[in-house]
Amino acid sequence: MKKSCLSVIIVLLLSSFLFPQGMSSIQFSGGLVEPMSSNPGLSGVIQYNYNLTSRFNLFVSTDYSYWGQKYNNYYYDALSYNQHKIVYPESDHSLSRAMAGARYVVVEPAKFRLFVEGGIGYSYLKYKSYNINLVTNPDGTAELLYSNGAYESENLFNISTGIGFIHKMTSRWDILFEFKLNTYLNSHYYGIFSARGTFTEYFAGFNYRI
Repeated sequence: MKKSCLSVIIVLLLSSFLFPQGMSSIQFSGGLVEPMSSNPGLSGVIQYNYNLTSRFNLFVSTDYSYWGQKYNNYYYDALSYNQHKIVYPESDHSLSRAMAGARYVVVEPAKFRLFVEGGIGYSYLKYKSYNINLVTNPDGTAELLYSNGAYESENLFNISTGIGFIHKMTSRWDILFEFKLNTYLNSHYYGIFSARGTFTEYFAGFNYRI
């Protein structure tokens, strides 16, 4: 009996230490994703925040993004004297990510609290890739012929940095706005912070304190 009571007390003490009331929150956000050299798309994220202090917290998150064409390439069409025709070698991009990182509130207390954050995580990128050929017609003009697209996928690591504002609405609910800059670490898109391996996100959402 004494051992059972002691076990219960230990579990309760550990729970209160690891998951104290008011020290964590769940964030729901949605917005735009805008890869460089591409059309913008939509993105959504669910994030769990664990506050170590009133200004510093750790987080884990999962998100999903979708956008269309990628990599606005240009070629020179000497026959039609057009130097700025656009090529889209990829389309139908979907990106699933699992991230972990930290957030620091720079300005507190304030009506809108300013924060910065950084994270690293795993990404699964899937998209449709096309082979494109420049064909010369009998009348002297040129046109592009796209082959049937084939789906490709990549397993990537990426880093992100962000800045945003949090505004307290009630004792449990906050509203937030955030901007993020992301880049792939191991993509074939020519390395870190390259035009083809970097994308930005603009989020608005809610934060619920547990």
